[in-house]
Amino acid sequence: MIKSVYIKDFAIIKELEIGFKSGLTVISGETGSGKSILLSAIAASAGHKANKVMVRTNCQKAIVETGVDTFYIRRVISKNGQSRCFKNTTPISVSDLKTFSLSKIDFHSQNDQQLILKKENQIDFLDRFCKIEEKVNRISELYQEIQKLNLELIEIEKLIESAPEKMQLLNFQLNEIEAVNLKIGEDIILGKKFKKISNSKEIILKLKEIENQILNSELCVIDKLGDISNQIASLEKYDEVFAKINKDINIAIIQIQEVVSDVINEKDKIDFDHFELKDIEERFSNIESLKRKYGGSIDSVFLNKDRIKNELEQLQNVYQKRTLIKKKLDEKQLEYSKMAIELHQKRRFKSDQLSNLVQQNLSQLNMHGTKFKININFTESEKGFVKYEDKVLASTSKGIDEVEFYLSANKGEKIKPLSLIASGGETSRIMLALKKIFQINDPVDTLILDEIDSGISGETAEKVAEQLVQISKMKQVICITHLSQIMKRADQHLYVKKSVKENETVVYFNYLTKPEREKIIENTFE
Repeated sequence: MIKSVYIKDFAIIKELEIGFKSGLTVISGETGSGKSILLSAIAASAGHKANKVMVRTNCQKAIVETGVDTFYIRRVISKNGQSRCFKNTTPISVSDLKTFSLSKIDFHSQNDQQLILKKENQIDFLDRFCKIEEKVNRISELYQEIQKLNLELIEIEKLIESAPEKMQLLNFQLNEIEAVNLKIGEDIILGKKFKKISNSKEIILKLKEIENQILNSELCVIDKLGDISNQIASLEKYDEVFAKINKDINIAIIQIQEVVSDVINEKDKIDFDHFELKDIEERFSNIESLKRKYGGSIDSVFLNKDRIKNELEQLQNVYQKRTLIKKKLDEKQLEYSKMAIELHQKRRFKSDQLSNLVQQNLSQLNMHGTKFKININFTESEKGFVKYEDKVLASTSKGIDEVEFYLSANKGEKIKPLSLIASGGETSRIMLALKKIFQINDPVDTLILDEIDSGISGETAEKVAEQLVQISKMKQVICITHLSQIMKRADQHLYVKKSVKENETVVYFNYLTKPEREKIIENTFE
């Protein structure tokens, strides 16, 4: 049970510490005084919704710490909306905090009464009574997996439909690339070779001219250097430096002779072949064409070749992939079907039991002659996969069942959907009846109710008060109320008051003594 709550800078609460006891604790005060804020703070500490608007104006963060049994659960909410959670001093995730809290505290907010009026939510109340939440979570996972596999299958079928045409194109592209038999750097080599052969005539003429200038002119370079060498040699007797000079001249003569030899060799090697030039020109053109089509370079052509091969492989495997998806889909649908039928049978078995219990509790809440019934129906679907009772049924994330609560609040009236006929007071009592049933059924220690008595007065209020007292003998009950009948039966009465002090809103929470409670009730209701 909740033993204490510490709040700092939460909404309009500056700082507050409150102790709680077992039994029935009521919280009262004027409208807007901050009663629901206290419960919102406790809910936030238990892992429920929290956001930046909960942080008090001009503050950096809000802190809520709730003592539950031997533990402390704490939520720190920053002004940017982020939060940190703790169990004692150990950091935990919001989901883990909420999981832990759900085993200890059951919250009923003002919005819950609207939830029960919506048909799509009514199945959740039945599932809670059946204690099948884990299986419902599993069937929800299966449903999502099935939806995903169906989408994958649709995409695969689209791919298969276009596969022949696409494979034809890819095979054409692959054959086009492979036919050229490319080699890395070949375009550069061919370019140079093409340039040389196509200009071979000019190259030969130039080389002949160079050869003639070196060897056959009147001033032959080699002969001239030879004469110079002889003249220098005659000077060697005067200084050894001339020997070195003469040696350099002889080296130059040898180098020029080598140049002449290279020129002659190159000239002789060059053979203008018109057919070779044509072949090179054709291959070079083919390579350039591939480069233009597939990325602009030989490297990119090879990359595209690998891509095309991969796409072809994928297309060739698409039929196998479809088979695998279908197999997996069949397995998931079979598991879903078995679980959906199991859930249906459990719901069928328990629905009458819950209906009778709700009806009995409503009678205790001054709704005599009330009929309450839980209808469970199916929807047939040609696209469904769950077969039950010779029918093919539609499926949802919660199974094959469509659950709807029906009510006849007055004797002689035809039973109708709860969402169409229930008044605020009737909805409040139905919720209270369900809460009482769940508290007997569930192991939580604390029940927190925010205005469960909405739309109730007079004798009915007395009945509601009696029910809360009965529940409080089994669980700790913390309840916001405006009814004097409930206030009078409470074990503790927490009174909330709001005032403005130094241009700042201040909220006060005080436990009332018995005389103070009587005075508050007298002043309020008289």
